[in-house]
Amino acid sequence: MRGFSYGYDYYAPEKSVCFHYYGRDDVPLFWENVSKYRGSGTLGMNRLNAIIQMHPAKHGVNAETPQWIRDDELKYGLGKVRYMQQFFDVFGIHVQTQTVEHHLCRFVGRPMQTEFKPFLRTNEMGLDYNKITYRFVDQWKGEGSDLGD
Repeated sequence: MRGFSYGYDYYAPEKSVCFHYYGRDDVPLFWENVSKYRGSGTLGMNRLNAIIQMHPAKHGVNAETPQWIRDDELKYGLGKVRYMQQFFDVFGIHVQTQTVEHHLCRFVGRPMQTEFKPFLRTNEMGLDYNKITYRFVDQWKGEGSDLGD
């Protein structure tokens, strides 16, 4: 989201060339130390949501402002080239209700490539998001859930 707001035109291949393998017990995961740093996950999520402008209190969801550490807000904050609302619209994220369209994982890959490929820059240096008007809406409603969707 930071890159998007700074104007980076990301474009991912249709098939993954690298990934993190979660299916083995000997692969360390970041949440294994949760008991060691109690409460830091909540602070981190509050910080992230505030930086990406999805702070619940800002949108009337919760009048109480969650605590978060603002030390690196300028360093790790958003850019001014693109607004986050464009990102949220394209990928089906609803800030007001704090919800996301289901089945986004099914869209990423071939369906997304088909939709976005016409907006690939002629120099092949990413997508021209200024030309993308697509808005993701779950087209697979009622078909069960994807991984975390």
